Amino acid sequence: MKLKVILSTIIVSLIFLFYPLTIFANEENSEEFDVSAPSAILIDSKSGKILFEKNPSEVRYTASLMKMMNLLIAFDTIKDLSSKVTINKEIPRTGGSNIWLKQGETVKTEDLIKAIAMVSADDACIALADHISGDEGKFLQEMNNYAAKYNLKSTIFKNCIAEDIDGNVSTAHDIAFMAKALLECERAADYTLKWIDHIRGGKTQIVNTNKLIKLYPGTTGIKTGTSKEAGSCACICSEKDKMSLIAVVLGCKDVKERNSEVTKLLDYGFSEYSLSSPPPFEVPKYLKVENGIESCVELSVIKSENFLVANKNKEKISPELVLDEKLEAPVIRGKKVGEIIYRQGNDIVCISDVVTHSSVDKKNFSKLLKKLAVSFLKL
Repeated sequence: MKLKVILSTIIVSLIFLFYPLTIFANEENSEEFDVSAPSAILIDSKSGKILFEKNPSEVRYTASLMKMMNLLIAFDTIKDLSSKVTINKEIPRTGGSNIWLKQGETVKTEDLIKAIAMVSADDACIALADHISGDEGKFLQEMNNYAAKYNLKSTIFKNCIAEDIDGNVSTAHDIAFMAKALLECERAADYTLKWIDHIRGGKTQIVNTNKLIKLYPGTTGIKTGTSKEAGSCACICSEKDKMSLIAVVLGCKDVKERNSEVTKLLDYGFSEYSLSSPPPFEVPKYLKVENGIESCVELSVIKSENFLVANKNKEKISPELVLDEKLEAPVIRGKKVGEIIYRQGNDIVCISDVVTHSSVDKKNFSKLLKKLAVSFLKL
């Protein structure tokens, strides 16, 4: 009997000893988030803030996601999308998607953009390159110039149809910021978000390959792509609660996994982050001005836009004021004299500028007399 009591006591003690450790481990694991895609990233489409990343700088083939650059250049350079394009050469057929353009055929520029945005048509990419730059070689140079312009350091274009050829590569990071740049083109969503449309005056119907337009609420585009070397890839933008996020997954084994991984990324972003406004912070009302007709100038704060913060640290935002000690006249209205820096941990989440609310002229005899006269008349 005593032996049973001793054994029971030992078992109960062991349970209490290890139970807290088990709970702690579960809580710790619950805070971890990961995706099975080999390379992925999630960013705020407005600020570019990175919310999640997994091998974001790994250089990879990215299939038709690279065709976002074709669209970005098109929206940036073509003002009239109803302008006509005559196909002046026989376009070689590729193993990718095509809309079967024929030599001598005339189509709208908009038709080529629809075909690239919705079905990744290779022949539309070549025709648009010829239309914008005169030939594919010059357009290719422009694509690499744009990559440098937008600081896409690991993106190299070897042709304009995103083939899996040596050196024609990008990264999840660069793809996300390429998409961010494309979204800033007002007309982009008109094409990347369309589900079904027509070209050739209604004679040819095209259906968007991006099924997440229908599957994930709030999706506003951007692009999908699949190839043997790249695997199944996607770059998707979605909006919810006034937040706009861009999710990129590269190298998934199939479309089902790709869509699942993008959904996981977006769900994570919308559940773990939210928009916040800068907390109130008092700044000095005036700043000293030397050699001015006024001895000081009134200050005001330009409130920054709302910003994304992690919900678990939402209350841990600390402001820091950086302000000039004094100014030298003349001082113009709206001159930046400092800033309020809001931090969440080590990360800067937003900055509000402190500016002068009025102007202050430099001292001179005539202006001092005028000021004295005005003051005298007010008595």
